[in-house]
Amino acid sequence: PGTSFAIKRRKDEFVESLRMDRDVLQIIAADHAAVAGLAERLARALPGRSRNILFNEFARVLGAHQTVIDATVVPALKACRWSGVRSDVLRGHMAAKRLLAEAIAVEREPADFDAMLRRLVPHAKDQCMLEAHHLIPALHRCLDDEQRALLASDAEQHLTRLLGEAPKV
Repeated sequence: PGTSFAIKRRKDEFVESLRMDRDVLQIIAADHAAVAGLAERLARALPGRSRNILFNEFARVLGAHQTVIDATVVPALKACRWSGVRSDVLRGHMAAKRLLAEAIAVEREPADFDAMLRRLVPHAKDQCMLEAHHLIPALHRCLDDEQRALLASDAEQHLTRLLGEAPKV
């Protein structure tokens, strides 16, 4: 009896420490800020080497965010039976992935690349807003504190693997 109480207490303390650190909603919000900030800079960048370098960083951060959504968030939403998830959020996510793939593959000729960026950059910013207003609240409703904390750990592992470190809130 005393041992099971001690184990439960340690588990509760661990869960509380996770709650105090971060949850998956904070990580998604930090991703949105990073993607939107890079999108703004990319929209203002002039053609050339520095814009190509900026695009590579934008693609890396957006790709990592998409991986977190695919590998961490979508399975959680599926477990919640897609409760409260709007189809436009999911369609927008898929469209962003397609646009990113096209942008990575397009020739870096200024006219072609400019046209691609004029499609990708606003879509990425709009998708971040859509997720902030509809995906994050849906996750908040369907996941409890412990689930959000555990998903944060999973999301941070993906971000660390892809970016070298998770974004800081």
